[in-house]
Amino acid sequence: MAHSFDTFLDSTTHNFDLADMSSSQMSLADLGTPTYPATPWGSFFSFFSSGSYSVGGTQSSDNPVFGTLASDTFLFTDASFTVDGGGGADSINGGSGNNLIRTGIGADTIILQSGNNVILSEGGANTVAVTFGNNYIVTGNGADSITATSGNNIINAGDGANTITVTSGTNHITTGIGADSITTAGTTGEFNYIHAGDGANTITTADSNDFIWGGAHADTITSGAGQDVVRAGNGANTITTGPGDDVVHTGVDVDTVSTGDGDDRIHIKGGTDTIAAATGNDTLIAHFESAGSVVSINSLSGNVEIGYSGNISGLGVASFLGVENFNITSGEHNDIITTGGGNDVIATGLGDDIINAGQNDDSLRGGGGADTFIFAGGDGDDTIHDFGDGADLFHITGGITGWGTATYNAGGSGDTVISFNASLTAITTDTDSTITLVGGDFSLIQIDFI
Repeated sequence: MAHSFDTFLDSTTHNFDLADMSSSQMSLADLGTPTYPATPWGSFFSFFSSGSYSVGGTQSSDNPVFGTLASDTFLFTDASFTVDGGGGADSINGGSGNNLIRTGIGADTIILQSGNNVILSEGGANTVAVTFGNNYIVTGNGADSITATSGNNIINAGDGANTITVTSGTNHITTGIGADSITTAGTTGEFNYIHAGDGANTITTADSNDFIWGGAHADTITSGAGQDVVRAGNGANTITTGPGDDVVHTGVDVDTVSTGDGDDRIHIKGGTDTIAAATGNDTLIAHFESAGSVVSINSLSGNVEIGYSGNISGLGVASFLGVENFNITSGEHNDIITTGGGNDVIATGLGDDIINAGQNDDSLRGGGGADTFIFAGGDGDDTIHDFGDGADLFHITGGITGWGTATYNAGGSGDTVISFNASLTAITTDTDSTITLVGGDFSLIQIDFI
């Protein structure tokens, strides 16, 4: 006898295969394809009053089991079933079968053991717990609690303050709007993809390799050992990574970043960020994306290079403290760039820029505009590659009490050498406007080379 079912239950056979999920690739395609016969046949279980229903044995059924609009309880041992719990606060307990379970609106509890399961639960504060197997879990809006002890899992939680805990395996986790708590305990070689929605989320991972994407509020993200990628959204985020070569992207607000040992890459954009990096060769990349952007970095250790991306509009300021080496390229606006000790490479674009490269041997390019290069005694041997005729300025400060000897056209081939004192400072220019400064102890207010 033929039966017509709704869109969800229009077949007597559903084949879902999650065995193909691996640590290297995971997609919805790995769930397999349901088989829908042209003319479905067979009987089905239908319950029209609330109560408890138990189905035992190891035989699987191709027929759907329907619940009611009230609160139902289903108990399956080792059989494989398709269950539609209907409305109400349903309780569904399954054994080691491969199950397809759907519940309606209501605070449902779904507990399954080993097996490959597909769980679709609508709105309500649902509790879902799976022990072994590969699982596809989708919940609606509500404060859901989802626990996956082992296996590879795809979890999509809707809006609400969700709590998600997974122990091991390869996991793909997404959440909607709400303050979510997501915890994974993966080990070396495992992988987690986590994309949290907007809300003050708390995300904690262990030693797996993780991709973590925060939402648009103040998130707290902590990743363990492994090669992790963390992308924080807007909001005052706190990001902590463990040992490993990590990549961190901050948002446009005030972020705090602490990285562990390893060669880390940290991208910052806007806000006053605080970054502390541990041992390793770390790279800090600053993205200025709005007018007057200000980025301030403190307590960054390791061998760090700085790169610039985006625009500084007006008198935007880039100021970094505790950074060894800089590699900064700015845009077409009036920039103020100050670096400390280290061999820095600084190149500015159009605009009237102020560059103070600090100590050690620096390579400087002012680009277009009337640029000012600040140079002090003990700063090292700096080279300016494009000193502009009639536009750029030196601002030299220090402790000189006299000029010493000034010598011009001493280098041959049009070169100019100015020597304040044999033990103090020499400024050398050549025909291609390259200037080399050899630091000493001196003080001058400003020199304009025309």
